Amino acid sequence: MEFLKNSKLLPEVCNVTIKSVLGKVNLAVFTALYATPSSINWQKSADDTDSGILYNHTVSLLYPGLKETDFANFHELMKDKFELKLQFINGDVFQINNSLYPFKLTYKFIQGKGFQLTFKGISIFQPVFINNVIIDGFAYTLTFTL
Repeated sequence: MEFLKNSKLLPEVCNVTIKSVLGKVNLAVFTALYATPSSINWQKSADDTDSGILYNHTVSLLYPGLKETDFANFHELMKDKFELKLQFINGDVFQINNSLYPFKLTYKFIQGKGFQLTFKGISIFQPVFINNVIIDGFAYTLTFTL
């Protein structure tokens, strides 16, 4: 194991896509959330527990403005749980959780700015690099031989 200088610096997150896990909202495929680009923040920490390593994730973003339907829409989103993918400005995409460890949404409205959306969750899995492409479905290839 080597820990030399990282030649690939981590750029900013520019896109967040979500997919419904429980099916309580109509987001059966990964759907982009509009956000003020500089407002997207991803925090990840790891805790070594008796059961193994747990990864805590928080993704927050600012959804600017206020439409007539925003409060009702975010209320409905809070009833579901989600898988998330993050795209960085260099094109890299990571799926940070899966349907086994979905994230919950909370939100708050900030006068003069819009909605602060926050997705939180815990997983036993590390984020998965998806090779510069946002895809629908799983980031895995299953090969069968008969």
